[in-house]
Amino acid sequence: MKKSTLIPLFLIVVMGGYLLVSLGQSHSNREDNKLVAMDHSSEDSIAREEKKSRLEKKSMSEEEREEVDKSSLSKLSKESKEIELFNAIETNEIEKIEYLLSDSSIDLNVRDEQGNTLLLRAMDEGKLDIAKILLEKGANPLVENKRGLSVATAAALQFEAELFKDLVKKGAKANPSVLGKMNLLMNLSMEGQNELVSFIAEQKPEDVNLQDEFGNTALHYAVQGGHEQVVRELIHHQARNDIRNAQGDSPLDMAKNDGHTTVIKALLEN
Repeated sequence: MKKSTLIPLFLIVVMGGYLLVSLGQSHSNREDNKLVAMDHSSEDSIAREEKKSRLEKKSMSEEEREEVDKSSLSKLSKESKEIELFNAIETNEIEKIEYLLSDSSIDLNVRDEQGNTLLLRAMDEGKLDIAKILLEKGANPLVENKRGLSVATAAALQFEAELFKDLVKKGAKANPSVLGKMNLLMNLSMEGQNELVSFIAEQKPEDVNLQDEFGNTALHYAVQGGHEQVVRELIHHQARNDIRNAQGDSPLDMAKNDGHTTVIKALLEN
């Protein structure tokens, strides 16, 4: 007869505060089974202490890591620190940025491959807290990148009206070329940004009736967005209601087609 192979069996039973481990070979060999008792309560206590210790070490390591990071940053070259600043803007690490900017050798107007300065990068990504820190440190607000995006235009596209107005008053350009075939006034009219529309229309009245490649004016875009107040603001700044786009539609035609009753009323009143 073929001799059967004995297979070890393991049976774990929890009874009270003990963990019982049954060790054996097979159902035919039960007399060899042994029970090993382990204090389960003690195991839990040890596990809790180890977990507490790990958490304490983690907390300590985070504090130590911060010091190590600062120490590592301080050893970087000027160029490496400037690269770290661009990275920190992307990850929104304000404390790291403030630490790096404490180095007076840093060029606040250093540019990346796209021609962005630190300020332009922060503004374009909507990191306004960082942008304000850079402005306070003396970053140049009158720069543009290779796409023609200026700090002022980036501020307008983030709908930061007060900052935009302040930058323009300081001489910053609101270059529309970054918007493709739409100028900045058209874009903001479509977005319903009445305060910005009013300011730009006053500063650049020549843009009010400018047409894009589709023949649309800022008024067309304000109507398309259903923005009654912007429509009234543009009309106040001499926007013409008789200009037709490439499809032959005037702003009033568009309002009627879209069913914007309040906009229709605003157009007919003027």
